[in-house]
Amino acid sequence: MNKKKVFSIGIVLLLFMLSTVGGIKAYDFGKIDLQGQTVNVISWTDRLQEIRDKIPGRIEEAEKRFNCKIVYQGLPYDKMNEGLMNRLLAGESTLDIWNINHEIFWKLLPQNVFAPVNDVLNEQYYQRLPQEHQNTMNVLSYQGKKYGFSTFGTLFGAMRFVIFNKDMFENAGLQNPHYYYQQGEWTWEKAAELAKALTKDNNGDGEIDQYGFGHIWRYDLVLANGSRLTREKDQQRIFSMDEPAALEAFETYYRWSSVEGIAELGDNSGDNFRDGRYAMQPIEVWRIHWIRGGFNFEFGIVPLPLGPKAERYAYPQLSMETFVLPANAQEKKALIAVADFLWQPDDYDTQDYIVENAPDRLSASIWWEGLQTWDGDILMLSSILPDEWEEAMEAIENADKTPAAAIAEVKGKVQASINDLFNY
Repeated sequence: MNKKKVFSIGIVLLLFMLSTVGGIKAYDFGKIDLQGQTVNVISWTDRLQEIRDKIPGRIEEAEKRFNCKIVYQGLPYDKMNEGLMNRLLAGESTLDIWNINHEIFWKLLPQNVFAPVNDVLNEQYYQRLPQEHQNTMNVLSYQGKKYGFSTFGTLFGAMRFVIFNKDMFENAGLQNPHYYYQQGEWTWEKAAELAKALTKDNNGDGEIDQYGFGHIWRYDLVLANGSRLTREKDQQRIFSMDEPAALEAFETYYRWSSVEGIAELGDNSGDNFRDGRYAMQPIEVWRIHWIRGGFNFEFGIVPLPLGPKAERYAYPQLSMETFVLPANAQEKKALIAVADFLWQPDDYDTQDYIVENAPDRLSASIWWEGLQTWDGDILMLSSILPDEWEEAMEAIENADKTPAAAIAEVKGKVQASINDLFNY
């Protein structure tokens, strides 16, 4: 991207950012003295080395400020659940700071492994965080208790948007998704209309070689229609993908892929979009970063199209990370203060990334809007779905059963898996 374009996008986005966020105020933890004890940062990757590489001297400054030693203790990702539990049971975790993602959180939470922290942090702590981190902390909460803290990480890389080939729309004489987004008409109906017009047999061999949509996930549509895998009701997690919005999403997924044939399934890498096979594709931001170098066309970004039962655009999130404390944590406020000092809001250059990498002004503002307005669009507890669930999905996609019938048959087993996880 040339410097003039970066500057132009940067000015527009800066004005938008200034209208939506303010400075991050320091939180007063009071006097912290850990009396020379060792604080362990537990993760599957060396988070302390990342700090050493990016901000030399900060760890040493933290050790001096809080009178402690800070070390990294690694666990293989596939052993995280077991490893964290073992540390807790062995009494080794009293001064641990645990780096986890949402999958680890929901699998271990019912076993009372984590310490709630809103007993030592007031609402002022959370209200001062960037909006994306406030939203993350709200998602990683349960029954009124908050467990996450700090401004570590960002939601942005694993957030899904629709990328589209501007040249393909222009060559077909069609308005592209940006136009309909600006008109408030970027909906399933309009997306399907455009996808149908751009699904073609270009060489006359009888085979489709250009699809309007590439690899849509069925759960993209569930979230884009305002539904969720589970909802919290009466302080319990309840299966919710049998509600009308979810059933409509499964019906649409089947129709687009198997009946109308406007969406090809199977390749989420982005390679087919890069090679001109797809006009549009839902994809994570990090994948766009890796494939865009091979583009020989102009592209743009929009949210997933709005489903008929949704009131807002969805920005599906594949992963989120935070820090938590073990249930036997001592000096909870001190440990949080250490983490807040080690990982600071200005360490992450998401705004700079957007300015430097957005293909145009509108795409930049959409990226930023997704980051700021994300509201828990994630497939919470998807990893515990029983085998019968996938069989139900196959029955829908093979037209053996309607979504309502197929899901009704497995709803009890899915809820039983949820109940087993939470010991209901």
